[in-house]
Amino acid sequence: MRRRKRGEFLRIYLDNNIYSCLKQDKEPTGPLSAILRRHGQHTYFYSEAHICDLKTDSTTHKYDDLEFMRRIVGTNYLCKYYNRDTNCFIATPREAFETMETDDVELDFESIIRDPSFAKKANETETFFAQATIPELNLNQTKLPDSIRTYIENIISQTANFDILRLARNGMDFYAEMEQGSSYRELRKYLKDNQAFLFQKKIEKLGDTNVDDLFENSIIKNRFMDFVDSNISFDTGNANDKMYYQFLMAYVILNSLGLDGEKNRKVMFTNTSIDSRHAYYAGFCDVLVTNDKGLREKAKILYSLFRIDTKILDLTSFQEYLEEIDKKEKDALGSLQANIVEDLGTREVLLSEETGNQLTIRIEAAVPYFSTFSHIQIQVDVTKSSCRNVLFHNSPRRISVLVVFSEVRTTCDYCSRVLGNDLEGIGPFGDTDIEEIREKEWKGRTWLMQNGSIHLNICRETNLLYLNTDLRTREQQNEDTDQSDQQSEGMGD
Repeated sequence: MRRRKRGEFLRIYLDNNIYSCLKQDKEPTGPLSAILRRHGQHTYFYSEAHICDLKTDSTTHKYDDLEFMRRIVGTNYLCKYYNRDTNCFIATPREAFETMETDDVELDFESIIRDPSFAKKANETETFFAQATIPELNLNQTKLPDSIRTYIENIISQTANFDILRLARNGMDFYAEMEQGSSYRELRKYLKDNQAFLFQKKIEKLGDTNVDDLFENSIIKNRFMDFVDSNISFDTGNANDKMYYQFLMAYVILNSLGLDGEKNRKVMFTNTSIDSRHAYYAGFCDVLVTNDKGLREKAKILYSLFRIDTKILDLTSFQEYLEEIDKKEKDALGSLQANIVEDLGTREVLLSEETGNQLTIRIEAAVPYFSTFSHIQIQVDVTKSSCRNVLFHNSPRRISVLVVFSEVRTTCDYCSRVLGNDLEGIGPFGDTDIEEIREKEWKGRTWLMQNGSIHLNICRETNLLYLNTDLRTREQQNEDTDQSDQQSEGMGD
């Protein structure tokens, strides 16, 4: 007998080149139709990397692109602000674009260096540059490009009369020169031409090569991630900040050393920088969809290094993947027991723990329950052979945990649709829920069933959404409470 599946719920991140393809798609059986037809089943995200991409467009066409993107992503905006965790914000692409425009202000270096907290770092920097010399980076008899050497000389030649303000400005000039394309391509060509000297062999594409071993066995004599860390010159003390900058730096290093197989004529530093952020934000999702081979190659390497399990697909493969997913959801409460029994009989047990009269079992679901939850934890009263409690939850992702309003809304609205208003008489998910979640004051929602209750909430410790189904009758709950009180009294004797 063929096994029926519950509907699979995915978090999906589409690269900008995919939106360009979708915008041109007019076929009724094309990828755009496939996406829109299943729109309610999955959640699509965009990020500040998309906005940065569109900011390079000087025409008004970008506003059409922003509106087209909104049709797919809604208000699911991934963004990372300095010294804060990456999060999902509620904003349309147009709103995010306009907000980023108002955030674009020129750096005031004089104000920065007057900050007392900057003094210690400035003294360390002065000491470093007082001892600096212009590096002789003539590898394998290949001379460093003059344009790059000139900017390095401008930065380092501060020793006679050190001026940290001038140093910062020269550094920004160097960054601007790299952004314009030609200098970065010259530097990349120089490094790529010297691959055989650096790594003892010419590398067209990494493929399945262990990047840590490659760097450790090179003249660098350091594991790849240690080399990445050595190129990050500051630490905010925020763990998520560190990972963000590690990821972006690792992406740029793979590109600048020519280890990603990209042709040099196609490379631009600005695009590489933006693509590194696309790869980073897609790590919060289940699927990254891009037709950019270079992005796919580098994302594959970095997802393996950072233990991120995001699937990477091109548009054609993504459409085929959607076709593979069975759309028949079995999320009705009446079929819930059959689904749990089926998973218990076929899935690997992740936890089996017996405490007193209670047996706790945890398994990973074959397909997410309520289109959201990947794991279930069941508590059984072994003396009565009855199920007391079923907890539906998700496992924390390696990169971070996001509270996504659309996912909370989906589960909350489903419970409201099946069970009616909650215990407080409140119906579907609304603005009050959103505001309370933002302020971390949301107490969740509770619905009564004929036998037991359902409680939806966000765990404060893990930031994970969970759904707790208490299958005890009122009499059993009262009996358990009495027994608990008696045990507590006995402990005080």
